[in-house]
Amino acid sequence: MGLKQTVFAAGFLLGSAGLAMAQSTGPSTTTGNHPSPSVGTSTNPNANATGAGNAALERGANSFTEGQARRRIEDRGYTNVDQLHKDQNSIWQAEAMKDGRRVRVGVDFRGNVVEENR
Repeated sequence: MGLKQTVFAAGFLLGSAGLAMAQSTGPSTTTGNHPSPSVGTSTNPNANATGAGNAALERGANSFTEGQARRRIEDRGYTNVDQLHKDQNSIWQAEAMKDGRRVRVGVDFRGNVVEENR
């Protein structure tokens, strides 16, 4: 095999390997560690848990507005959301009514809504 044929064969093999890698790598659908608040989904299995305390809430830079946090709480069946504020861990805290009783709820930066133990 001549030098030209060897170089051609090596180039062909490297090019084929690059094409195979490009085909097997799908596009990434994540844009970082903080999903958009407008998505309304969570990868946390405790996202809709109640009575879990703060264990299911994650601290982090919360980008939800007060209105978005209120809507997430109300969408989980809570009414009369009151005293809504962001605490020192960037978790939205509120008091609300559910099933005829007054409870405390929290919303973390991922959108998890959790009823807190008192």
